[in-house]
Amino acid sequence: LIESLRDMAQACGCQRASLFRFEQDGQALLETARWSLSALGGGQRPSSLASPSPSWTIAAARSGRIVIVGDLSELPADAAVEKQELDRQGVRAFSLAPITVGSEIFGFVRIDYTLDEPPTEPVDPTFLRVCSALIGTALERAEVEGRLRESEVRHRLLFESAPISLWRIDYSGVLRYLEDL
Repeated sequence: LIESLRDMAQACGCQRASLFRFEQDGQALLETARWSLSALGGGQRPSSLASPSPSWTIAAARSGRIVIVGDLSELPADAAVEKQELDRQGVRAFSLAPITVGSEIFGFVRIDYTLDEPPTEPVDPTFLRVCSALIGTALERAEVEGRLRESEVRHRLLFESAPISLWRIDYSGVLRYLEDL
């Protein structure tokens, strides 16, 4: 995940990328991963950094649209909380790309531009959408694999602790004992 964030940021000419997920029924954000070009923040993985009620950001990400802000002064008045926090973090420009897992919007990736001079190239929204879709697919796959591992453990315990012999017969007629799985 960190490598994907790094690749996205570098391809966009940005210095930092973060993955945020929705918490508390979508009313709060949790930064779950971050990559930064700086020596102090490179590859760091935040441990539960909660954001202060960024309602504009939540609404923008929940809309499912890509948001590209070339300068913080472009933010609307209702994004004052976000503008103050982004300015505190040294962000000069940023992009948001929603992450969908299954049919739900899981959160978003935020790509930050932190240099004083403005970006020379605009960020390609199609690139952001493709990258966010790939991250969403990877997160969904990890979730499904975790549920599969839990299911396998649960069923293995069921078979191993059964007081009777369990078996199946395959198509060739060979008896297979399920206890040996």
